[in-house]
Amino acid sequence: MPKEDYYKTLGVKKDTSPDQIKVAYRKSAMKYHPDRNKDNKDAEQKFKDCSEAYEVLSNPEKKELYDRYGHNGLKNAGVRNYSHMNVNDIFSHFGDIFGFRSRNANRANRPLRGRNVETYVQIKLEDINESSKIKVKYKRAEVCDKCNGSGCAKGKSKTTCSDCQGTGQITSHQRPQGGMFVQFSSPCSHCRGQGKVVLDPCEKCKGSTRILKDKNIEVQVPYGIHEGQTIRIARYGEAGKNGGPSGDLFCHIEVEEHPIFNRNEDDIRLQFPVSFIDVLLGKEIEVPTLNGNKTINIPPGTDERVFTIKGVGLPNIETKRKGDQLVVLDVQVPDDLTDGQKEIIEQNCEKSSFAKIDNFRKEVKKYQEKKVE
Repeated sequence: MPKEDYYKTLGVKKDTSPDQIKVAYRKSAMKYHPDRNKDNKDAEQKFKDCSEAYEVLSNPEKKELYDRYGHNGLKNAGVRNYSHMNVNDIFSHFGDIFGFRSRNANRANRPLRGRNVETYVQIKLEDINESSKIKVKYKRAEVCDKCNGSGCAKGKSKTTCSDCQGTGQITSHQRPQGGMFVQFSSPCSHCRGQGKVVLDPCEKCKGSTRILKDKNIEVQVPYGIHEGQTIRIARYGEAGKNGGPSGDLFCHIEVEEHPIFNRNEDDIRLQFPVSFIDVLLGKEIEVPTLNGNKTINIPPGTDERVFTIKGVGLPNIETKRKGDQLVVLDVQVPDDLTDGQKEIIEQNCEKSSFAKIDNFRKEVKKYQEKKVE
């Protein structure tokens, strides 16, 4: 299904400020939080949709790509597929925004693993057939090289949060009906549980501590990989936070359409045009394969149309054993015969015997005679 517009998902407009986008996300996340919607099967997916929308709209570079090109502009921009994520993984990245998650209030400055990056890579059948390395281009968030990840302008530093006085937590008291007052602690929404805020943001990263960079790497293509499968490259995702490790890169494979070959599991299928003369008289023909040209023999007068060349297909991803190539003869008849040529062919064919045609005509005659009786 096509994705919903991110602005519609969060109920904001293109000119909405970053702080208002954060508020809108917090409101939507609390509304659709799975713990609060145990009887609503759609709530978890809506929660994930809101998280994906917030990731894009809260990041200046990704937001710009989305505003210009829509969802297609984010294909290789490192946006995570939240539909495949566990809710707890989303908490680890956005937990400081949710006021109801008191158990993580004191963990805002802990080392966090960087986000995984997903991208789509097109490869050729030749890349699958032999040991190949392909170039992969993608975008990932890295520590800002202007402020070294502080988020602050040159010569400036973070200031103690005035809302939580540097504790990273906001304490409140509630009194359940008929009970005693209970104290709750939740992450400070102003500093996102870190205890400090950026008052003079870095010009390059706008205070986010991260910038989106283009990356170019070489990736080894596994023998026999199929369309839709994924190659994982550890630690090539986004940089971690507070000293945490980088995430991983996931390359989703798309196989380019080949101009002459078609893939059928580990076999290769080739539609090969031949003259009716070749079939009539028999011929040794040379056909292309992914492993160079091979020769097949067409017996004179054969009615066989599929010839198999063993062991020149694609390698099996598990056993590495290669499949076969099926050569399908596409018999061609000339459409520009002269009257003289047609007469010669007709005269010669009258003198020839066609066993299958003769037998078929006999069976038809028997059937018709029996039907008359």
